[in-house]
Amino acid sequence: PQASSARNHFSGVVRDVGIMGAYARVSVEVQGVPFVALLTLPSLRELALDEGEFVHLTFKAFAVHLC
Repeated sequence: PQASSARNHFSGVVRDVGIMGAYARVSVEVQGVPFVALLTLPSLRELALDEGEFVHLTFKAFAVHLC
């Protein structure tokens, strides 16, 4: 993971990548708990995310939306 002031760091596996217009909805499973992130399509291409890949999640608390 890159250096950041964000305090929330998790590692997990990409379970689903869905395209929603100009955005991608990426679901990551962390110890059985699903995390969902919305990315722009250029970001998705740059990160080259695909199902089954191991990834690191880093975010700040104010970026969290509970559903």
